[in-house]
Amino acid sequence: MIETSVECIGDVFLSEILIDGEDSGLFDIPPIQREYQWGIGHNSNERINRSAKELIDDLLNFHKFNADNEFPYFTGTVIVYQEDGAQQGHYQLMDGQQRWTTYTALMSTIYYWLDQSTRDDWSEVMSDISHRFLVSEEREFRLQSHRGYDDQLIWELSSITGAYEIEEWDHEEYNAPTSTFRPYDKTYTGTNLQCVAMFFKDTLSEVFNVEGPLSDMSSLVDFYKTIRDRVFVNITVAPSSSVAYEMFITANARGTPLNNFDIFRGLIITRERELELGISDRVRTKLQATQERLTRYTNFRLKKDRDDEINTVMAQICSVLSGQRVEKATVMFFLKQQIRELDSVDEIMDYCNFVSRYVFVRNRIDLRQMFSGELPYNRLAYMGFTSHIPIFTTAAMDLLENQTEERAMEKLIAGIECLVMRCALGTRLRDATLYFWANAPSIAHQVYSNGLSLETVTQILLDFQEWQGNPETLNLLATKGYSIPDSFKQKDLISAFYALESINYGPYSSGEGVNQTRLTVPFLPPYRAFSQESQVWEYGEEGIGQSNSSYTIGNMFLLTPPATFIRESLDITRLNVGGRLAMFRNRSAGMVMSADVFLDVQNWTEIHVNNRTRRLVERFERRFPRSCSL
Repeated sequence: MIETSVECIGDVFLSEILIDGEDSGLFDIPPIQREYQWGIGHNSNERINRSAKELIDDLLNFHKFNADNEFPYFTGTVIVYQEDGAQQGHYQLMDGQQRWTTYTALMSTIYYWLDQSTRDDWSEVMSDISHRFLVSEEREFRLQSHRGYDDQLIWELSSITGAYEIEEWDHEEYNAPTSTFRPYDKTYTGTNLQCVAMFFKDTLSEVFNVEGPLSDMSSLVDFYKTIRDRVFVNITVAPSSSVAYEMFITANARGTPLNNFDIFRGLIITRERELELGISDRVRTKLQATQERLTRYTNFRLKKDRDDEINTVMAQICSVLSGQRVEKATVMFFLKQQIRELDSVDEIMDYCNFVSRYVFVRNRIDLRQMFSGELPYNRLAYMGFTSHIPIFTTAAMDLLENQTEERAMEKLIAGIECLVMRCALGTRLRDATLYFWANAPSIAHQVYSNGLSLETVTQILLDFQEWQGNPETLNLLATKGYSIPDSFKQKDLISAFYALESINYGPYSSGEGVNQTRLTVPFLPPYRAFSQESQVWEYGEEGIGQSNSSYTIGNMFLLTPPATFIRESLDITRLNVGGRLAMFRNRSAGMVMSADVFLDVQNWTEIHVNNRTRRLVERFERRFPRSCSL
């Protein structure tokens, strides 16, 4: 007989369907299960497991936004069974072991902080945590595993004290596999469970201002009570291992999971019915139109997972509306919060319209059918930089809907490009990626709330200027000595030179307008595009007519190697030295004929190199000023 019950997570072992659960109840992870695999993610790689981070983020948000109501939080299903002859209360955990192990780590770290307190007596709360989650009345650990290293660490966590440091647990002693995570600025290394426990400890410390024995831990206790009393789980007791396993594989291997737009649609329709507004037909029509826009959007991105792309867009929408970064896995929580606050016809329709317009504009941006800022967007896209997309999309929506002054849009996207390019040229592109990863939601929310105006954009650019990661100078360019085109900096520099020369198309990645793609190699002297004549070496001196452009992007790369290497690379009789001449002719997309003789200069010197580098740095400083305002 299958028995099931919905329980608050703190009462799982007190449930009537777990015989002797309170006194001797425990969950034993059977050998058929995988090792603990949840992680805390990496700030530059979404493919690294971040399920534990998403869970605690979700719980913290639920606690923060639901303090004044009694809404529940559902955390999934746990499937257990008893083996023949097993002691009463001992259950095999077939489904839910990743989640339950994570809760064990969370409860252990809460206990750790409370046990440090000398300011208040939290012994009653600590006893409650231990009894409900960690240790049974018969002094057995509530969670046990058949894998040595996992079982040992669960033992350490379940018997944790304020004096125990999880960082000191020696995973090498158990020959345990290790992982490295970097969810923010700190790197965590150890087994997955060890990293999760360390991250939980740091997160609780930061969120609840818990630093040591004299800290006020009352807010942390309130968080614990929220989890204990308002987080619910569906616990199912199967009559045998075979039935439990069948239920497990059915739940995890069949059916089509809902994407975040499916969830949004269900929540909006449900809210409209609750309010009895009489606009169900209008809502459904708008949702259907949005679904069609999403289909067009995902059709354009054929090589991507459709549901994952939809989940990403919905996460961006929630981020813009809330002003904070929302992960794909936590979108449902934010949708619930935002939709629950909608109380009128206008609010319901405005929310639906925002989602629809965001998808529409996001698709136009991908198709390069933009209203303003197309050239900076192309240059950033060529570099692989997309962290600013929520800002760009929100600004374009305002421009389209309200006919905002286009100058504000141009100023905003140019300012974003300035900051990104300064990082790419002066330090590293990753600094800009992390900055916009963290701040794009709040900046986009600022545009959404205040409208796209010169006043709003000026404040945003002022924040760019004052950000400590904005390089003071680009002089480091003169000493880096990049090896182009082998360096990973190649695309960054190509985009920077396109902006410097004000070229009105591209650059494009492979497969996008290939015939118009200007690929570049270093150490090529300037030449006049029409006469194929060689000209002087310093950038900016080869003006053609009223234009101060070289017509050859390759002319402008920083020349830092020894002059002898440059001369050898330009020697027409030595095509195999670095293959630079052949590479230029093969990749120049028809800009020159293979028979054209334009590389006549043989007398490059260190003076020429240094002068060229100095002039380039000056030009980049003017083109991408630290103020980020052109």
